[in-house]
Amino acid sequence: MKSCRPKGPKIGLALLLGAVLWLGAAPAFAAATACNAPVSPPLRVSQIKGVRTKWLSFAPDKRNSIEPDLAHLSLRRWMDDLHRVGVNLAEINLEPRRKLARRSALSDRQLHEVEDAISTLRGARTPAQKSLMERFEDSIAPHWEYTVSQRDEILLDFLRHLQALRARGAIAGSPRFIIHQRLWFSPGSSRRKRRNRRVRADEFADDMAGFIRLADAHCLGGWIAGIRLGEHNNNDMNEFLPLVVRLARGVNEGTGGWLKTHLFVADGGGMGAEYRGINHVLGRNGQPYPFFRDIAQETGAFTFGYKFERLLRSDHGIRGYMMIQHCGPQRFCNVHSVRDWEKYLGKILGFDDLVSFLKANRARYPRDANVVFVGDITDAAVNLVRLGNNGTLEDRAPMTALRHLFIKAGPMATSGKIFMNGFNTDANIRRQNYREGKLVVDIGRAFYFVGNNGEARFLPQSYRIWKDWPQP
Repeated sequence: MKSCRPKGPKIGLALLLGAVLWLGAAPAFAAATACNAPVSPPLRVSQIKGVRTKWLSFAPDKRNSIEPDLAHLSLRRWMDDLHRVGVNLAEINLEPRRKLARRSALSDRQLHEVEDAISTLRGARTPAQKSLMERFEDSIAPHWEYTVSQRDEILLDFLRHLQALRARGAIAGSPRFIIHQRLWFSPGSSRRKRRNRRVRADEFADDMAGFIRLADAHCLGGWIAGIRLGEHNNNDMNEFLPLVVRLARGVNEGTGGWLKTHLFVADGGGMGAEYRGINHVLGRNGQPYPFFRDIAQETGAFTFGYKFERLLRSDHGIRGYMMIQHCGPQRFCNVHSVRDWEKYLGKILGFDDLVSFLKANRARYPRDANVVFVGDITDAAVNLVRLGNNGTLEDRAPMTALRHLFIKAGPMATSGKIFMNGFNTDANIRRQNYREGKLVVDIGRAFYFVGNNGEARFLPQSYRIWKDWPQP
């Protein structure tokens, strides 16, 4: 794919535009208006058909790219495949600036060469491009040896290519993107913990607002549907709810109110599954904390994201926590029992409290009192299903329990989703893909498996889980 970006020192231009826009938030909208692009209404949560479109990853929790992994496909084919299965919301990841380098291992010229290599199909890359991309993917990206401006430039270039395809009529019905960032706000009342949360809240808001302003300045803002706070490691609802409001206000302060017409997704407590006590949070005045009143003022739409995960440094993950809880008198919870999983997820971790909280506010705040499923430990459903004897995927006990909980919760929980990966390749095969020593790819992890020949193989069973959620 030929690069559609203008030649010249774009990094400096991007930084200059960002600095100019920072002097006043309102010009961000003036820049967007000058693009003559209509402003799309915020996605209704019930209509979200979202999927993870993550970075390239050669090993668990490693990031070997900045832009979404194109899985050996052209950008046009990548988008067409997502559109074909009904996806209307994908993701771009914004690595936190606190992780990034002050001085890059790449010059601006080398960054431009990386951009050109990214937009070239892998089989068509020159030897020089292959060498550069190998260095970038193996050494620079996973160690964050790039700057904030270079991060932003790679993502902007990704959107530029999409815009060029749309302008030529080469893609239709394209999904929009939500900007995802994982940043920890660990709980605790110590002065250090409180200060860390304040500092990181400002960092999150500045990161999001900065990229949003740049996208608007480059007439690419129409691709952005909203923002998402991913895993954040705070399970104290008394801290979590005010934090979410603070993040929303910070983004609006940096963009002249942009988030008031866009979507905000905030993953639940801890790693995404903890909500205990959310319906009893009090403000400083001793009265119920007015979360929905405040978040409704700051967002076009809002939803909590439910993720089937807890932080535990063992192979057992969330099951390890469940196994040491009591689901009855003198009885530990049974990982094979649907009833025990419903009790553990609903009562012990607090999904029931969340439902109570949403129901109490749904009539007044229908655009904001929502929860959507955002996946399990691999952002899909791979740990929630198993391969049956007939080769089909069957629900494990926790999946059946989750379906029951979401269906019982009603419309605020049963519509909308942001889970399952778009594409898998040989590069990100994991041990879950092996069954009795044989490679199996349709395991509840992605819609497509793309071989090294660049052909995308549709995975119907994984797709069915996503399409029919929460119905079995």
